[in-house]
Amino acid sequence: MTNFALCGAHGTGKTTLAIALSHSIGVPYISIDASSVFLEHGFHPSDKLDIRTRLFLQQKILAKAEDIWFDVDEPSFICDRTPLDMASYLLADVGNGELDKHTQGEIMDYLQDCFNVTIRYFDKIILVPPAIPFVEREYKAAINQPLIFKLHAQLLGMLNYLDLPYKELPKDCLDLSNRVQFVEDYLKE
Repeated sequence: MTNFALCGAHGTGKTTLAIALSHSIGVPYISIDASSVFLEHGFHPSDKLDIRTRLFLQQKILAKAEDIWFDVDEPSFICDRTPLDMASYLLADVGNGELDKHTQGEIMDYLQDCFNVTIRYFDKIILVPPAIPFVEREYKAAINQPLIFKLHAQLLGMLNYLDLPYKELPKDCLDLSNRVQFVEDYLKE
């Protein structure tokens, strides 16, 4: 089994690249729609959330993703999201304020779950940097450039912390066909 995933902040072109790769190499694209989880629970992806609500929603997104990945009946697949992306969004909402010990423990347990699920399901990861022009989309998280760069830095840190096999898409690789070729070359390694 060789499952691979694209990780990165919203607005970086992960979904477009995953769909193009799926067509190019004939591997099924598995979509994890985090926005639908927000909407299902009465929230919009761009809502400002308290840490308890964010943790609740991120746990629901991880559970939905793991159910989907577990049920894939293919030798390999590509996804445009990893549990590390999910962990990064939660960490972005952890501020400098005080968190009680219980909440800290729940967050650390969630992070460990994200790490374990990533390791369980993905053999190779491609980190997609914020490089293409940003486009606002309805029912998606708002484009907040400083947040997107923060998410990217957190993802880079987590990938290195976990010592996972990954490649970062070059920042100057903007054309979709060049992006597809870069990933294809990495998958052949």
